[in-house]
Amino acid sequence: MYSICSIMVCVIVLKGIVLQGENYIVNNNLVSLSVAPATYQGRLEEYNFAYHGGIDGLEAVNISLSGNVVAGSERAGYRIHGEPCLEIYGDDLVERSGWGTNEARSCFGGIIVFYQECLETEGCSLFRNFKISRSYSFGIYISSLCNVQYQNLVLVENSMSILTLVSKPSIVDHEYDNKYMTLRDSVFVGQSPYFVCDEDFLDRDHPTLLTTGSAYPPFIIHVDGRGYGMSAIGETLFSEKYLLAPGKTFAEMKAWPAKQGKTTIYGKRASVIFSRLRLSVQNAWKKYVYNDLPIPQSYQYVILRY
Repeated sequence: MYSICSIMVCVIVLKGIVLQGENYIVNNNLVSLSVAPATYQGRLEEYNFAYHGGIDGLEAVNISLSGNVVAGSERAGYRIHGEPCLEIYGDDLVERSGWGTNEARSCFGGIIVFYQECLETEGCSLFRNFKISRSYSFGIYISSLCNVQYQNLVLVENSMSILTLVSKPSIVDHEYDNKYMTLRDSVFVGQSPYFVCDEDFLDRDHPTLLTTGSAYPPFIIHVDGRGYGMSAIGETLFSEKYLLAPGKTFAEMKAWPAKQGKTTIYGKRASVIFSRLRLSVQNAWKKYVYNDLPIPQSYQYVILRY
């Protein structure tokens, strides 16, 4: 087992901490100001689609993260597979020990996972115990083949806190699978009392915005580089095909929906709390938003309260 503990990494290009291989314990590290190659030393490389993470574990398996902070990344705070999912028993999850609390602050995106970057061998990825604040695009963006579980998250002042796309199987070939996304015991805050619009948004001509193309939440209107509103959750899309981000759009889907998909939002110990948000649940793929939004017949959308 390899240990990476109590390290400070400041002002780096690309990745701050890179994990490759097997068996890592990564605890109590700080990565501050991770610069994208597309903007390094005055560059403005519009077609540079390298999406690094301040902490990058995409080439590693069996890792444990606890007490880490990524503060300021021009792309992603974390590029990770997540943990193996919890077992589902009825509408509940069977608890087990896992990662400790990790944070991402003032990153372009907090956690970003693209197609085929999930735990394919498990068929499901779990993201829990993260505190993510002031992400200019997505707090968590997942576009993958796998089912997704979210648990015990605190997401504050992100343009859109969570957007999830689960792809496959093909409805054209009449294939069927019980794909799902679950969210529980989490808190979403749109704008805290300490939020100052003039100071906490990037200017429209900021190099990061000029080199990130379509990597923005849908229907978030930007005027002079400022977000019009903050939303908590984009409605999960279950699609027969996957998006080609980051080279293509992050949120515009033109494929057929999958035959089956289930989104469940609930709280067991606490609850799922929405506070000071313009939008709680956003239908990112259609026209508008609502707390009780209409769902296509192929989907099930369940909010359970205990």
